[in-house]
Amino acid sequence: MLLPSNVISGGGSMGTDTSDERLGPGDDTWEDRLGPNDENSLRTRVELWFERNGKVLGALVLLVVMAPVFALWRTGRFDEVLLLPDNPAPRVTAPASVFGLPPGLVVDGVPLNRQTPFAGTTEDGWADGAAGVVVPEVEEWQAGVVPAEQQVAALERVRQVVVAARLDPRVLAGDVEPVLALFAPEQREELRGRLASTDGGSVATRVADGERLLDVAPKVSGSMSVSANVPGEVVVRTFFTFAYAFDTDLELRGPADVVAKATHQADYVVRGDAVFLGEANSHYVGGSCGDSDRSRVAPAVSAPYGIPCLR
Repeated sequence: MLLPSNVISGGGSMGTDTSDERLGPGDDTWEDRLGPNDENSLRTRVELWFERNGKVLGALVLLVVMAPVFALWRTGRFDEVLLLPDNPAPRVTAPASVFGLPPGLVVDGVPLNRQTPFAGTTEDGWADGAAGVVVPEVEEWQAGVVPAEQQVAALERVRQVVVAARLDPRVLAGDVEPVLALFAPEQREELRGRLASTDGGSVATRVADGERLLDVAPKVSGSMSVSANVPGEVVVRTFFTFAYAFDTDLELRGPADVVAKATHQADYVVRGDAVFLGEANSHYVGGSCGDSDRSRVAPAVSAPYGIPCLR
């Protein structure tokens, strides 16, 4: 008859030892004292599962927690849940297009101040319109190759181009001829072709189809610099950001929803009276990404889900 391993014979009698040789001496059972590295250990199996899946689980928990908060914020109801029952928030009907929500949902409305639309935005302290396109002074040391008066004249011509390209209501409405007329005749056809491409914003800014600007001056921030190292040629470098305020019937979360901003960095080469556009690029730092043409501006509220973008 074979005896179990835990039955030990000795001294003519048989006794039962409750210890396990893998656990060492003691009265604990195997179930009580599973080794930490034993594959059958419940603790080990749980630890291994969390080690393999903990990050995914954490991300899912975060998503479950944050999704309702984000939905409340997007629909303007975040503050509403914090108010006392006897002090309800004003409620207006939200359009069905907002965050894909049903048209019966209600959100807090934000009235659009059509006289001061930039109030409450970072652009409120910027210069108004053409006043923000400032020509720098030409220092004496800069007049070694090209006379100072020629550089001043070149700066003023470039200023006229920048104002026309970014602020002229006719150009913003889609008529590009006023700005093309300020460039050298031999470059106009090239620029007209660029305006018809997705790189049109490097030449001039136009409002996206279906959008309308408020009758207020855009806000402007930026600078110009000049260099003249070749006889008869002046290079003017510009770096400006323009903020445009739009009129809209869509519900708003705040004043930034009606603002579209675009930054333009461009080099202009001036030879005599002729202005040529050199290296140039444009970036939207706010507004809608709905239009693939970078020269077309639209407010953030018109973007999918009302989320502004960088492009």
